[in-house]
Amino acid sequence: MLSASELANLGCVDVDVDVDKEINASEVLTSVYSKFKIKGPTLKSLKKLKDLVAALKDIRDISNGIEGTYSTMVDIDNIKKGYVYFSFLFENPSVMETAFVKVFDSFTKLSTHTDMVEQICMTGEAEMENCRMTLSRFGSPPKFVVVQSFSDPFPKTDEDNNAGGGGRKVKMHSKDDIICSLGVWKIKEETLKDEAKFDSLSKSLKAYNTAMLEIEDVLVIALGVSKELGEFYFQEHYGSSKAIYEQSIFMAMNRGEIKEHLVPSEMVIFTSENSQGFIEDIVAINIGPEKLTLMKGMKSERE
Repeated sequence: MLSASELANLGCVDVDVDVDKEINASEVLTSVYSKFKIKGPTLKSLKKLKDLVAALKDIRDISNGIEGTYSTMVDIDNIKKGYVYFSFLFENPSVMETAFVKVFDSFTKLSTHTDMVEQICMTGEAEMENCRMTLSRFGSPPKFVVVQSFSDPFPKTDEDNNAGGGGRKVKMHSKDDIICSLGVWKIKEETLKDEAKFDSLSKSLKAYNTAMLEIEDVLVIALGVSKELGEFYFQEHYGSSKAIYEQSIFMAMNRGEIKEHLVPSEMVIFTSENSQGFIEDIVAINIGPEKLTLMKGMKSERE
């Protein structure tokens, strides 16, 4: 693996990057969703697929070992074996700079087997440009979005999650029962063109955010909107299947108000194999996304 100084000489990172610096928590967490398409030759080669899986596990384990990383989840689409999905949650955008240095070798292996096709980041308003610059070092996918997170995504403080310091010390990636739900939904054309309807959508999303944080075991919620692309983004972390059940019930009860403005286009959910059937059923019934991808998630052997 190349050192930080070697990466700096190549122009990949800032010369003065300190990969071991203490992380100061931002007011808003930074969430990143990345999607990679697996190249044809790799799909046809068991040896190359094994090499890809090894690289994914290394990226997950190394990332989860970096201070300021709340969660890194990754898996290969278990239906078509065609895509790799990542979910990242960082305490501060500077953690991504550290991650780039520490996973550089494994990320290079990932790049030999895949093409990045999508990357969506939600962060604080003051950190959007920093996130754009840092994430661009990982690649320039056809779809690259950085938006402001208008929600309150702080982890809750409770003994079950070993949280401390106002909820900012929880290591979610060490919990085997964490469920991560993320997605990209289309905003209806009539809502985009009508300011009153768009304002109604914004109010509905804020009401949703408030309601979710009242549910026990809803740990993190990040919501964002791109009016330019006509899309709504979300990344949510739950501490139990009961929490995602209550979320889906809320969606069912408010289906009309939410679906007046949004089309549930795509959802990706990382969960345990034991919970997949249950979650698939309740999400299909109460939300009904056009595309639902369930991932087992690769658990860290270090935890």
